Parts: sequence; C-alpha cells; structure tokens
Amino acid sequence: MSTSVVETHDVKVPATPVGPRFFKAVTLYGLDFHTRTVPWLPPDGAPIPEGGWLVEHSHPEEVGIWNAAFYLSASTVETDCTGFQWPARLLSVEPVGDVWTPHPDKFPRKRAAHAWRVIGELPAWRLFGPQGREVAAIIEQAANLTSAQIAALIAAMKWDLDAAYDAAWGAAWGAVRVAARDAAWGAVRDADLGAVWVASRDAALGWLVKDLISVEDFRTMTGPWEQVVGPIEVAA
Repeated sequence: MSTSVVETHDVKVPATPVGPRFFKAVTLYGLDFHTRTVPWLPPDGAPIPEGGWLVEHSHPEEVGIWNAAFYLSASTVETDCTGFQWPARLLSVEPVGDVWTPHPDKFPRKRAAHAWRVIGELPAWRLFGPQGREVAAIIEQAANLTSAQIAALIAAMKWDLDAAYDAAWGAAWGAVRVAARDAAWGAVRDADLGAVWVASRDAALGWLVKDLISVEDFRTMTGPWEQVVGPIEVAA
C-alpha cells in the first residue's frame, strides 16, 4: 500500500445525532498498533461504509476489566493515542455499548469498550496537535538530510548544554503529551543518522508544544535545526 494514505480527508458529518467522539490511531494498513491484528478499517482499501465500520472484540470479558487483551481502546484526544507510531492514520470513532477508563492514573485519556464504530478518517498530522503539519515536515526532513546538512547540524548543536537550553527543555518536556512525543522522537530517530538525532528531536518537541511555551524557549529548541535545514514550510 502506498504511503500516500497518510494524506487523509475530513470526517463527513452524519445526518443523525451521534454520541461522544473519540480517536484511534492505526497503522497505514488500518490495523491496531498493539497486536496489528484488529482491522479498524475495511480490507483492501475499501471506503468506510455508510453508517460506519463496526469493530468488535473477538473474545471480550466483563465491562470494566483492566487487561488490554479483552477490550478495544481509543483516546479522548488526538495527541494521546497510546502506543501509536509514525506514520499512522487517525480515525474518528464512537463506542458501541459500555465504555470505561481501564487505567485512570496511568492513561487518563484512554477509553475501553468491547466494540467501536469508525465514523471517518481525519488528517493524520492531528496526532501531533495544532502544529502537527510542522512536526511531520521535520520528520520528512530528517529522512532526507544531505551530508552537508548533517555536518552543519553537528557543528551547530550545543554539546555543552547551557542554562537557557535546560530551561527550554524543561518547559517543553512539561507541556508535551507522552504519546505524541514518543511517536515523533521514534520517527526522527529512525530517519536520521544518529549524531543529529538530538537536533531533530528538539525541533520536533519544540513544534509539538509551540503554543504552550515561551517564544524564547521555542527558538532555543528549534533554532539549530532551522538554521541549517531552513524554516518549516507546510501547505495550508
């Protein structure tokens, strides 16, 4: 399947009222990330049918169970779809039947149900939040660095960290959602050549929380990357 599936469309608004909407991140093939066996989308690239695509657990246990082997999960927010990896697809879903929070302390935005209905597909960049387009662009850039850019990034990096960097890092770390952070970091780590991972990681983290940290902290996190690779430009 072509990776062009990451370019997704907005959800069509149903003609009849629906219940609360949740979010599910799946692989490019429409499978769950945990087991890679649950089909959250119709097979062979078929469109989501009118009325939604029903996903049911094959052997559910009692309502309220905490063991992930016996329920299907979704998230209340796009940026905290636990365990997702990039590239991914983002679905809009609603529970069918009872819904509960299996791990309220560790995963407060995770919801469980025995069945979900997939209503539509959302732009995948929303997994990274309001600046998701920019985060996705950094991941793409990291995968296509030239040898000159790699050398320049290594020279631009602050190997002896200063107080300004420590403060910026602390602010960004405290603001970021874990699922989005881990997926972004994993993607840039896989894409680049190791030595410049810190620069791409910092740039992705800075954009993840751009609206939650100061301008000074944002520039500290993203400056080395944009100095070498250039400003982040994305389509509207």
